[in-house]
Amino acid sequence: MCLLVLAWQAAPRYRLVVAANRDEYHERPAAALAKWPPPAALIAGRDLRAQGAWLAVDRERRFGVVTNFRELQPPRLGAPSRGELIPRYLNAPAPAVSAQQFFAALEGQAQRYSGFNLLL
Repeated sequence: MCLLVLAWQAAPRYRLVVAANRDEYHERPAAALAKWPPPAALIAGRDLRAQGAWLAVDRERRFGVVTNFRELQPPRLGAPSRGELIPRYLNAPAPAVSAQQFFAALEGQAQRYSGFNLLL
C-alpha cells in the first residue's frame, strides 16, 4: 500500500511538508527525485517501466500525489498507468488547467485505471 503524510503549517519554517512512499512492487525500477528533461518542467521520481510519477511538483508549485489501493476484483487488463495522471496534470499550462478542471475531465476516464487516490 502507498502511504502519504501531509503536515500543513505544522513547522514554522515550512508551510507544507510532504512525505510519501512508493511500494507498488519493490522489483519495479524507479529513478530518484530529479528534474525531468524538457518538455516536462517537473521535479519528481520516475517509474522507469511506465515513465510516470507518484509524486511531483512543477515550477508554479503545483503538486500531485497518486496512491494506489487494492480492489476486490482482478486487476484491469490493459489499464493505463496511474503514474501518468500527475505528469498529465502538471504538464498542462497553469493556470489554464486548474485541479478542478483536471478532475472534471478525468471523471469520465477514471474507471479505465486500477484503483487510485489522487491529490492535486
